[in-house]
Amino acid sequence: MLTGAELLTKVKERGDVSKSDLVRSAGYVSTKKDGTERLNFTAFYEVLLEAKGVSFGDGGDGGGSGGKGRPGRSLRWAAWRRVCRYSATTALTCAWSMASASAMAKWHRCRAPSSPIASDRGRGGAERSATSGAIAGSARRAARGASAAEVVELQVSRSKPWARSLGFCTSSARSVARCSTCWRSGLGSLAGFYRHSAKVEAQQFHRLMANPQPEPDDCPSILIVAALAEELDHPGVLHTGVGKLNAAYALTRELQRRRPKLVVNYGTAGGLNPSLAGLVEIRRVLQVDMEAEPLAPRGQTPFSPGPFQLDSGTDGVVCGSGDRFVTATDPWLLQHGVEVVDMELFAIASVCQREGIPWRSFKYITDHADRNSGTSWQAHVRGGQDLFLKRVGELVMAPK
Repeated sequence: MLTGAELLTKVKERGDVSKSDLVRSAGYVSTKKDGTERLNFTAFYEVLLEAKGVSFGDGGDGGGSGGKGRPGRSLRWAAWRRVCRYSATTALTCAWSMASASAMAKWHRCRAPSSPIASDRGRGGAERSATSGAIAGSARRAARGASAAEVVELQVSRSKPWARSLGFCTSSARSVARCSTCWRSGLGSLAGFYRHSAKVEAQQFHRLMANPQPEPDDCPSILIVAALAEELDHPGVLHTGVGKLNAAYALTRELQRRRPKLVVNYGTAGGLNPSLAGLVEIRRVLQVDMEAEPLAPRGQTPFSPGPFQLDSGTDGVVCGSGDRFVTATDPWLLQHGVEVVDMELFAIASVCQREGIPWRSFKYITDHADRNSGTSWQAHVRGGQDLFLKRVGELVMAPK
């Protein structure tokens, strides 16, 4: 099962898949007794939250996922342990109070004064009857919620000879009433605590899923962008899809989540200059398929302030971007000094220019933009990965 930074990376890479597939790919899967698959969503969510620095367990109770107990259920175990402790304490108090009341009632019956005179026996019997009835009445009134003061006053007024004993019994009955009240209020408070904790956990998880990327301070300084995994299959690469629209949308969405210091684009390209081969760096890019004459010259978007050519600030070649796969010579491209052609770079560079983020681009030439371009591209689409990764390593190690 993935944890920590590895889990965050997996969430980032597979952010567009369903939650079930995400949990399964992270390894949080177990097998039921009937052999079917069980997805451990709770364990996944808790480890994901801990990777983001959010913890709901209290160290004293072993509530975190790193403590003892079943993983992924620290909140439930901590809450229900409190229930059990409170319940046990309350039950023991109630039992002691009721046993005390019963014992005192028996003691009064046994210790009542006796006399050979019938009138004395009658008086003693009446007093004992009054005492026993008072004790039973105390318990009943306490159970009905009568105040302790009312119970004490009633017992003392009915059986003055036994006032001291009745005071003790009445305090026992009062304890029973208090236990009942505490039990109800305790359960209510605990239920409120559990609902509040679950609400906080849900809010934290939804905020996390809305932004599964690392926080800005933890973001890598370089964001690598490629159109297809076939061109660059490497962890951490943003794959946008083919074409300017897909590239602009995917990069804009990613920049809303994090702000890298540099965007580096890699992709394949068709070469118009026969002397070019292998991996080349782009110094300027322009749009080749914006044809809106007479509203604006080719390569310029009508009613847009531009710029219509974007520079990377480095040495290299000129690239022309358009939503078409070039398979024939275009005189306009040669007139404007275009040496390689691709289908995404102008959109990527335009987004970076508007967001104020520097960009660089490297293209691996797979074909010569002729009628054999399709076959040649498929044969060489993976050929430049090692060259590019070596170049990126040089960028990372270069002095700032």
